[in-house]
Amino acid sequence: MTLINKHNRTLDDYQIIDNCLQHHFFLRILNRSARNEIIKEMSLYSIDKDKTLFNQNENGNFFYIIKEGKYQ
Repeated sequence: MTLINKHNRTLDDYQIIDNCLQHHFFLRILNRSARNEIIKEMSLYSIDKDKTLFNQNENGNFFYIIKEGKYQ
């Protein structure tokens, strides 16, 4: 996993993240200010093809939003 960008999100990145947070079953109750605080702390990564991001039924430590591509 390669860190691409920590703080300089494009408007498109911001909108994608905000939209996901607004529709997430657990996070949709957050107001805009709370969503903005979460978005400020999120980072953009690139994942190599055929790499495992996480395994089902394992404890997770991160919240992922897939901007492009697909995972199985």
